Amino acid sequence: MFLEVIQKPPFSDIIFQKVKTLLTQLGFSGSRADMWDRIMVLIMIIIVAYLCYLLFSKLLIRIVHYIVTHTKTKWDLFLYNRKFFERLFEFIPPLMVLILLPLAFTSDYQKLLNILEIVINIYLTIIAARIAISILCAGFDYYLERHELTSSPYQGVVDMGRMIIQIVMVLVIVGLIMNMKLKEVITGLSAFAAVLILIFKDTLLGFIAGIQLAHNNMLKIGDWITVPNSNANGNILEINILTVKVQNFDNTFVYVPCYSLLTGSFQNWSGMLEAGVRRVNKSILLDVSTVKQTDDALLDKLYADPHIKSFIGDEGYEKFLAFRTDNDPLLRTNLGLFRAWLILYMEHDPDITNQPYLIVREVESTGAGIPIELLFFIKTTVWADYERIQSIMFEQIMMCVPAFGLAQFQYNVWPHTDANNPMKPIPPKPEEKKPDSFLGII
Repeated sequence: MFLEVIQKPPFSDIIFQKVKTLLTQLGFSGSRADMWDRIMVLIMIIIVAYLCYLLFSKLLIRIVHYIVTHTKTKWDLFLYNRKFFERLFEFIPPLMVLILLPLAFTSDYQKLLNILEIVINIYLTIIAARIAISILCAGFDYYLERHELTSSPYQGVVDMGRMIIQIVMVLVIVGLIMNMKLKEVITGLSAFAAVLILIFKDTLLGFIAGIQLAHNNMLKIGDWITVPNSNANGNILEINILTVKVQNFDNTFVYVPCYSLLTGSFQNWSGMLEAGVRRVNKSILLDVSTVKQTDDALLDKLYADPHIKSFIGDEGYEKFLAFRTDNDPLLRTNLGLFRAWLILYMEHDPDITNQPYLIVREVESTGAGIPIELLFFIKTTVWADYERIQSIMFEQIMMCVPAFGLAQFQYNVWPHTDANNPMKPIPPKPEEKKPDSFLGII
């Protein structure tokens, strides 16, 4: 073993003799004094190792900090921020104790030496694992800095790498305690592979899903996603090994498993945010009984309506006036005239864009009026502005519907039956009063 190849220095006898003389003067003698002097030497070794550690961790770490802050490269600064050098200096105390341990205990104390060696090696294994994690995290920080990112979906991969390092550390510690090699420990655990797979099923699935999500660039930190069959509807805050943390717009948090995003489906709104426009898809239900042929009286009424002119501007209004002489088949009905006005209205609205499309169409009726569907894009993705613009627009459209002789469909107590004035409902006939009893008939 490592301790057996280190020979006892000549001055060790002098140290033991001095300590033994001191203990004899204090009243210790015999084998008891021999054990006490060895313990005293061990304590002195630990104190010396600790003082050396303080020297490196307090003094030299400042020199290292000065060097990494004045170099042109940045990778050493990331290592320093992740406490790589501090953890590297933690190797000094156990190594010094391991080297100087034969000064306290000779080969006559082989069992005790083996125990102390195992304890020191376990401590060294823990430090090595912490250093490996520091290097992994520093490399990820360097990746983010190089690509000018504040976050990355590869964070889940880093977390998985951290977990693998910790698992290897535990296996090495088990091997040290049981006096077995790492290969033998892994072979012994192969019998429990099925159990381990069941225990770490979610971890393995989440790790694979995290890699696929990151590689295919399906989502990233800050994306707005909605997940069906769940309450997730908000922005992504974190992407971990097992879950994706989503903050809803009501400030609640939803944790969605990574593998469920791959096995199921989700909607990512990042394309809408990058385009800078957001679609509106709404319908206006019109009463079918109010659709009629266009006549001069209706056209004169429209030309005299100031609201029709104000909502499409002078240029659009002149184009709208030209429809009267074009004999366009679209204008043979008041509904066609209304659709033509809607197109002009949206084309001249500064908050609406005609790209990639601007469509006004009739949709198949379901018995609840004639749906006039409007599909267009608003020049903003800010939620509050988006809702405000479309609300104002539809309020203005609904205000102008009666000017075309049309009426919106709604479930009233009585229907519209007056074709000349669709806005004037006719009340139902009063019900005949039934007799209170059979005697009332007589």
